[in-house]
Amino acid sequence: MAGIFTVHGLSTPGVLQRGALEADAGLVVGVSGQLALWSAAVLFAIRYSPLADVLARRVSARALTAGVAVALLLYAVVGLAMPSAFGFLARLMLVTSGGSYGDT
Repeated sequence: MAGIFTVHGLSTPGVLQRGALEADAGLVVGVSGQLALWSAAVLFAIRYSPLADVLARRVSARALTAGVAVALLLYAVVGLAMPSAFGFLARLMLVTSGGSYGDT
């Protein structure tokens, strides 16, 4: 969660995200907050389900830690270097659900 909140803090418009990147940086902040809550809830739920025993038998702790680290690094790179990807997805979801954005 610390890594997610690091991306959250660094994506605050005006901190690192300036100029053209600043427009979509707010979406990264919002997604980071939701992702932190969601990931904690999912991991807590898995811990107290039969899936925890299955994972413990089939996936090594080292592989699980490496997978989480890679996913977090990928999220940080996309969130900090290309916040427009979040903006694209948000606009796509709005348009496909019948909404609109911008001046119209």
